[in-house]
Amino acid sequence: MNYLACKRLNTAYLRRIEDDAILDIAIGLEALLANDSKGEITYRLAIRLASLTKVENFETYNAKEVFDICKKIYEYRSAVIHGSHDVQKKRVIKTQGQIEPVEAIKLGLALLRYTIRVLSKNKDLLDSKNMDYHLLES
Repeated sequence: MNYLACKRLNTAYLRRIEDDAILDIAIGLEALLANDSKGEITYRLAIRLASLTKVENFETYNAKEVFDICKKIYEYRSAVIHGSHDVQKKRVIKTQGQIEPVEAIKLGLALLRYTIRVLSKNKDLLDSKNMDYHLLES
């Protein structure tokens, strides 16, 4: 399992400032799902994370919702890094089936924990090529 991802998960839990925690979460997810990437990282993370729901469900969310959540988490991360004026708006995520929005940090931590758990049980998916082939299987 990827040591960096586990370390970033632990560090994110210890952060007092959400802006720092979202960066830890993004780094952890990138280490697991986009360590081969030089291009569109947001899309690659979202599609690979969504594909893991074919292996094991993520809470009550379907693959499309996981895809959208991942993109929104990364939008929050980008707003923090680039000093965007709408960072506050990105701190919560509303998905289709929810009445109340959920904190992006809470969802990010849950997704990183989930990714570590699923990949530790399915080590063949740690190889990005295998992960991409997994996407193509029905």
